Amino acid sequence: VLRDPTLGGHDLGRMLRKDEACAADILSFVAASLLLIELRRLDGSQLQKDRLLRLFEELPLHLTQQFARRRLNGENLEGKHADDLAVALVSHMQDAATALEIASSLSEWINNDMQRPMVSASE
Repeated sequence: VLRDPTLGGHDLGRMLRKDEACAADILSFVAASLLLIELRRLDGSQLQKDRLLRLFEELPLHLTQQFARRRLNGENLEGKHADDLAVALVSHMQDAATALEIASSLSEWINNDMQRPMVSASE
């Protein structure tokens, strides 16, 4: 994943202070990477659930919504806050297959340059 920051050059601290989009990308990358590790070693402990929850909350909203739509069939997701979606996802994270599927999706998202969703002109 390589993006040229609009401000700050190669000074990471300056980039994070001056370029909001760059800072958001770095946060998203780090959260997704750490979440990948946690999901691949799912043990179901409360401590791990707390870590999963914090990491899901830091993902971009479009990813959290995508994971929720795929895994929370039948639940009304309309207007739900990202934190509520994260709680629902973690509470449904009971088997390794689901965790590995999300980990695979995160890995694919990172490898595809962390694509943002297309925004229509009406939004």
